[in-house]
Amino acid sequence: MELLQMLTRRGGGGRQEVPHSGDRDGNAHVSQGLPRHTEITRQGGGYQSMTTAAVAGLVVRPSTVALFTLWNGEPDGGMTYIVDRAFAFNLVSGAAQAFYGIWLCLHPTGMTKPTSDITAIKSLSGKSGYGGKAILDVDATVVDDGWFPYGPAGEAEEVGVLPGGILEAPIEGKLLVPPSAGVSIHVVSSTVNEDFTAGFGWYGAYRQQPGDGEFDSPAHYEFFCRHRREDRRSRDGELPGGVWRWSPGELTQAPHGGRHRGEQKAPGG
Repeated sequence: MELLQMLTRRGGGGRQEVPHSGDRDGNAHVSQGLPRHTEITRQGGGYQSMTTAAVAGLVVRPSTVALFTLWNGEPDGGMTYIVDRAFAFNLVSGAAQAFYGIWLCLHPTGMTKPTSDITAIKSLSGKSGYGGKAILDVDATVVDDGWFPYGPAGEAEEVGVLPGGILEAPIEGKLLVPPSAGVSIHVVSSTVNEDFTAGFGWYGAYRQQPGDGEFDSPAHYEFFCRHRREDRRSRDGELPGGVWRWSPGELTQAPHGGRHRGEQKAPGG
């Protein structure tokens, strides 16, 4: 495949050819060079933030009060926040065994702008400061747009009141927060004596990219970023080997010199 040849020519940080192999069915044998998410983090749009004071977990399903809310304050057509993970920490534990888990609620576009309670937003790529438009609210009153459990359960020990376990829900792009939308987190516990801090990690990326559609996963966005050229004068992403165009769910290659979709797809498309 021309796509495979194009990728191998870029192997090793240059454009030289590198050996590759496949099985009898035509599947390529590949290995991952860098750890997962390295490329999208390198783009510089990754951030994380969390609450500082512990809030009591609920003993019922969450409804109209959130422990922590991330709201996207970008203008229409601005960055979408790709939720990478949600997490909570059992900062205060009661002297009884307890079980607890993370619940999340995705609020659609048009959500009322919440109060900005947390301004400490930290880069995942070592950048100083935060110039984005995320708003983070503690104990916000929200619309119940549907709460769902995420990630594994945690457990508190039967004795002592020291800090306890960490909860993490690896979202990895399965929740997208477009401009004027939001996402909330709360923790549901089996007792009223468990208090938690909570937070989110996310990436900011423009869903509407050069091309004629949207990126619908971090993997697709990473693929495009790795191979697009710096010349962005065209609406199409000009990748090595010809003109590439995006349509929902696939990255396709047009014939050389043309702008019609071909048959080639990006991995995972």
